[in-house]
Amino acid sequence: PWPIVGSFTAVVVGTVVIGNLYPSLYQRFRVSPNELVEETPYIEHNLTFTRLGFGLHDGACAEDGVGTPCMERRAFAYDNTASIDWTEAQEQMAGLAVWGARPLLTAYRELEALFPYYGFARVAIDRYPTADGELTPVAISTREVEFDGIQDKNWQNIHLRERYVAGVGAVASLAATRSDDFRPELLLRNIPPEAVSGPTAVNDLELERPEIFFGTRTQTETRYVVATAGTEQFAGPDGSPGAPGVDFPEGIALESTLRKLLLAWHFGDPNLVFSSELSDQSRLIHRRQVVSRARAVAPFVDFFEDPYPVIADGRVIWILEGFTSTAAYPLSALYDFGPRRRRYVRNSFKVTVDAVTGDLAFYRVPVRDPLADAVEEAYPDLVLPMSEMPEELRGHLRYPRVLLDLQNEVLLQYHQETARTFQQQQDVWDIPRELAVNENEVDYAPEYGVYRLPWESESRFQLTTVFVPRGRENLTAMVVARTDDRGVPELTLLDIPVGDQVSGPRQVESFVEQDPDISEQFSLWRTSGSQVWTGHLHLIPVGNRIVYMEPVFLAAEADAIPELRRFVVSDGRRVVMTPSLEASVAALAGAPPVGLIATDPTAPAVTATEGGAIAPDPSSTGGQADAWPAEALRLLEQAEERARQGDWQGYGAALDELRALLRRLGGEAG
Repeated sequence: PWPIVGSFTAVVVGTVVIGNLYPSLYQRFRVSPNELVEETPYIEHNLTFTRLGFGLHDGACAEDGVGTPCMERRAFAYDNTASIDWTEAQEQMAGLAVWGARPLLTAYRELEALFPYYGFARVAIDRYPTADGELTPVAISTREVEFDGIQDKNWQNIHLRERYVAGVGAVASLAATRSDDFRPELLLRNIPPEAVSGPTAVNDLELERPEIFFGTRTQTETRYVVATAGTEQFAGPDGSPGAPGVDFPEGIALESTLRKLLLAWHFGDPNLVFSSELSDQSRLIHRRQVVSRARAVAPFVDFFEDPYPVIADGRVIWILEGFTSTAAYPLSALYDFGPRRRRYVRNSFKVTVDAVTGDLAFYRVPVRDPLADAVEEAYPDLVLPMSEMPEELRGHLRYPRVLLDLQNEVLLQYHQETARTFQQQQDVWDIPRELAVNENEVDYAPEYGVYRLPWESESRFQLTTVFVPRGRENLTAMVVARTDDRGVPELTLLDIPVGDQVSGPRQVESFVEQDPDISEQFSLWRTSGSQVWTGHLHLIPVGNRIVYMEPVFLAAEADAIPELRRFVVSDGRRVVMTPSLEASVAALAGAPPVGLIATDPTAPAVTATEGGAIAPDPSSTGGQADAWPAEALRLLEQAEERARQGDWQGYGAALDELRALLRRLGGEAG
């Protein structure tokens, strides 16, 4: 027994010494006194592989696009003494989306739902060409069936009637401007959908097949619908009975009793067997939620980004972002991606779903991704090359928000380039905060816009966000993300030296809150019972400076249609708020270092000076002193019109504006 006892003792002692004592002694006497030297190789590997895993490698991006996704890092040469080319700034800001999802959904539901069983689930910001070929940001939302709005929820209505099983078209509006009544400038409206004409119209919004059989709403209540071609429903464009797979989804033909029995058993609904309204020509359609439809075909691909609709070839096409991801990538840090934690993520697939037929197509983005390569090898008939995607759709590819959100989280620490800086966490970043509804603070969110970077000649559709140093509010970096027409990601990180003290989002919003004229206007609106909130604060580089723009919304009550009433523009030190973007830019170009509230008729006249900068017109002798009667008359007429409409909240708001104008004039006269 002694050999056994000795062996057992040796194992126990060895386990204690080797498993616990030796590592602690090594850490205490070898690593701790030389921590940076000992850990540098491991930190460098972690930095390199984490950046590679999340597409943030700061290296030579492959010019042909077939390479590892990477990030171009540039030092932004900020110069607070440089003059701002306000003509260029105005052109750039004119391409920024000022309408957010909340005010747009409220407006769309009130103005364009038209029937109680239609609704709008979400809004997407996209870009479409104008008549002169320039891109402009457009907000678009599909009109889908809202189950709770169906008054009589009998079996026929929720499963057989086209008006209750298919949405109709979409609503679109300019995302960067407003109408004369402060509401969204609609481009596509009504049932059947009509694209507007005139100076505000954009191209490619005509809908010839407006049916939305496949959308984003969950199908819990209507797991299936049945389409039977006829002249009154599920018909073709000429009014004749429609063709499956062309005018409505192909579905499953109910051509035999056995098939009906099996489907009735699967869905737990005997009506599929006994209903006299079904025939051999009827088609059962299910999996109509576009994400679940794509996931059923490719469960190995992640779909965490909201699908967005594109109007192309006279119909609505959904575009989904397909991701590959794994936690098995070596030496990379773990980050949350959807419900899981991942060390590696790629946006390697763009998936399209036809809203009429439900046809799916998977397109491979030409970037290096072994996981996507494996999918192509395993399912060669599933994945198509990006070159086969219709050109009309390729023009609407974009950088996914969910991917940039993930990369932002990684960059908070992994932007640090040396092992020493990372080990000591000397330069950690944070996501800044900004104001939202009811002055609540939220994390600064990336937003889409059409503008160009200072070293580029053409405007592009890109997603922008910013960073601040941890514990501080001044700007330290900006990230601009976009894709080319093949979906290849392009990521640019602009480093802004902290010593330049460039204002961050909350600092600029503090300037707005502290300005006496602006705060007085906000107080007047709120005193009259209106809700006032600011939209997304945009930051864009112009030359060697950063300019800021923020919309201000007014709503008479909680569920009222929001009105875009003001535009705040800032150069980081001064703020101006007027009823139009043009007036704000013009006022700031010649404004004193304090806030100014102006209106379109009273804004200083401007001329273009050498170099394109905007300056006050020296020949202008107008200003508020000459133009205030017209503005006062406009406000009075607006108040009278609101009174005739019975809009007493709006009536009070107009009177408050008139009172504020007269008070300012009285102060100037005094």
